Amino acid sequence: MLNYTYGTNGIMVPSGKEYLVNVWPTDLEINDVEKDTKYQAYKEQVKKDIESVREKVDVLIVAMPWGVEYTHEPTEYQKDMAEYLASLGVDIIIGAHPHVIQPVTWIDNTLVIYSLGNFISAQYQNDNYNKMVGLMTSLEIHKTVKGDDTNITIENVDNDLVYTYYKNWRDFKVVPFSGVEIGDYLSDYKSVYERYKAIVQKYDSNMAVKPLSGDSNS
Repeated sequence: MLNYTYGTNGIMVPSGKEYLVNVWPTDLEINDVEKDTKYQAYKEQVKKDIESVREKVDVLIVAMPWGVEYTHEPTEYQKDMAEYLASLGVDIIIGAHPHVIQPVTWIDNTLVIYSLGNFISAQYQNDNYNKMVGLMTSLEIHKTVKGDDTNITIENVDNDLVYTYYKNWRDFKVVPFSGVEIGDYLSDYKSVYERYKAIVQKYDSNMAVKPLSGDSNS
């Protein structure tokens, strides 16, 4: 696995220890990936990193803390990074940082999870539950070897929406929307489910999302 990030939220990286974090520089004030020269230049380093490990592993995963907090739409930087990583043969991209769910899609043979959202969170709640609804993505990796030929495929991708329940800052519990208990913790779970299912499937209407318990048509 390789890991890159847009920044460190102001935390200084100790001098001489830059190896601790891979910062893919972005200038959001430019808001044009083609004109962001630092961002474009760093792609060469990313390419070198990937080429150094690509043939040594069966599956290459890249973790990307990226994007804008509390927004469900990936930025142009996110989309450009995903396209670039896919072009270099990355198998799976796992996004974080927005704290809310973003779409899941394929770019050629690369699975792109733009943002899993929060898993367990006590962030301020609102009517949309956006900081309390997260995503668990599952998949199967199949390896087939025939003589000198090796084939790796990612199959049976599924996404399970989850809700974080807590009371008085205690008793935290992660409740899957696909489980029978969801109605005990979230009264309007059906409308919330449909809202976030639509976000997951925004770029790919065929992307699998586990149905509500007892609802095979969701």
